[in-house]
Order: sequence, then C-alpha cells, then structure tokens
Amino acid sequence: MTAVIRGSLWDIGSKFMAIVLLPASSLLQMSSVREACCKFLMRQLHPSNCLGIRSFADAHSCKELHKRSHRFALQNFQEVMNTEEFLLLPFSEVEELISNSQLNIPSEEKVFLAVLSWVKHDIAERVQNIGKVEAVCLQYIVSVSATIRDATGGSL
Repeated sequence: MTAVIRGSLWDIGSKFMAIVLLPASSLLQMSSVREACCKFLMRQLHPSNCLGIRSFADAHSCKELHKRSHRFALQNFQEVMNTEEFLLLPFSEVEELISNSQLNIPSEEKVFLAVLSWVKHDIAERVQNIGKVEAVCLQYIVSVSATIRDATGGSL
C-alpha cells in the first residue's frame, strides 16, 4: 500500500486495482491516490472501454476523467460504435453521443448504422424508442447540413 500512497500506482499496473482504489480513496479522502487512479485510467482509454470508464467516472464524480473519456468516445466514435459498451448504452446516452457537435464521424450514414445496430441489439426493448431515434438522427443530419452550408458560403 505504501507504493500506492506515494503515487506509484503504475508500479501495481492494473486497471482493476485503480477501479478498486478510486472509490476507497474517495471515501478515505486520499486525494493523491484518487488523482493517481484517475490519471492511470486516462492512460488506459481505448474504444472498447471508454464508455465504461466514462460511466465509472460519472458514478465517482471524477469530472476530468469523465470529460476526457467522453471526448475520447466522440473522437473515436467509428470504433466505439462497434463495441459491446455502445450496444449496452441506454437511449439517453446514445442520444447524447450522436447529437454532440464534436462527434467525429465521416458521414451521417455511419451515425444511422450505429443507431440501427444499437436498436437491433435489443429490438424488443428498444422498438419503443424508434420515434426518438428517428428524431435524433434527423436532427443530426440537419445540423451537419447546416454546418456544411455555413462552411461553403451557402452552396450545398
């Protein structure tokens, strides 16, 4: 434990350890350990885990970790949209991602395909959100079209 208290969490080298230590360090008000855990998790961000880390950060009020993992998900959305974590998101979080102006995606079609995969993953439960999904996709397309129109001086 001494190595962790001194800030050498990397010596332990385990995401599991960081996930266990972070809540404990918050409870015990050990801010240096908490900060070390957050920094460690930031370095572990990957398309396959960024949404889980974002959720974990939100649950433990780690604002910077939440912000960075959210930004990572937006910047790497083309890979994130193919992960189990994405498919398991509730509608509100899918909506938050796909309606974000910072979403890095090559075409509106990719957003549509991501949402379609999300719906198909649990169609019996998610069919009730079809109207909302359509509205969000349409809103995204209109927003992108307006951005392109503004960037090209009105000629689209």
